[in-house]
Order: sequence, then structure tokens, then C-alpha cells
Amino acid sequence: FMTGQLALITGAASGIGRAAAEALAQAGWRLALADRDVAVEQVAAQVGGVGTVVDVRDTAAVDAWVNSHPDAVALVYSAGICAGEYLVDSSDEDWNTVLDINLMGSVRALRAFARNMIAAGGGGSAILIASNNAFWPCRSISQY
Repeated sequence: FMTGQLALITGAASGIGRAAAEALAQAGWRLALADRDVAVEQVAAQVGGVGTVVDVRDTAAVDAWVNSHPDAVALVYSAGICAGEYLVDSSDEDWNTVLDINLMGSVRALRAFARNMIAAGGGGSAILIASNNAFWPCRSISQY
């Protein structure tokens, strides 16, 4: 379904985001991939998409990336990190980094995507992805 439509995918350089890019490419989607890792450009070349280095902690960068693809009809937010620290060893900076990427990054991407959908007068689909760690936490990843 949706063959030829454009999907935006964050966290596409590895893991779940990369797997989503591969699956959507195989299903015939056009792809705009983002990640803070420059490897996103290689992944994009492999799946036939466009890769852009974007740090989801930067509102202006997220807005610019999303706005450069106004015809996108889907957003897959897969950017996320999992700091490996016990609660008692963690710092405010550790927590702020995880929350800024995992939570606020998704807000930034969704907000920009929703603005484009409203401006286009149509709808779209947004999928936010979390790993199994969201359901099976362990004590050494307190920020997640």
C-alpha cells in the first residue's frame, strides 16, 4: 500500500529505524531518512532514499528537514538512545539527553510534520517507535 508515497524516518542509520527504511523501501515507498550519524547517507544510498544528518535535539534542524519534504505522508520516529547507567550514578545531563532525544525529538518531528499536513489540507500517518526496553526495563537503564 501507499506505493510511491514519501515517508520520513528518523533514527534511520541503524537498528529499528534502518529496518523500517529497508521494509518501506521494499514495499515501494520513497524515503527521506534522518539520523545524527553520518551513516544515514550510506543507508539512504542502499535503500534508494535521501539521507540527511539531523540532530533531533535541534528544533530548527528538524523543522528544516521536515519542511524540505512537504509531500511526505508518513513519519516514522525511531530516533532514540538508551543510556546505560544506574539511577544512583546518573546525572541531570544524562536524563536531559535521553529525554531530549527520545521524548522532545518526537514532539519536534511530529509538530513539524503536523504543520505540513495541515498546510496541505490532508492527513498523514505518524508512528512513534520504542524498543522492547520500554516494556522490559532493567535497573541499569534508568533514564529509558
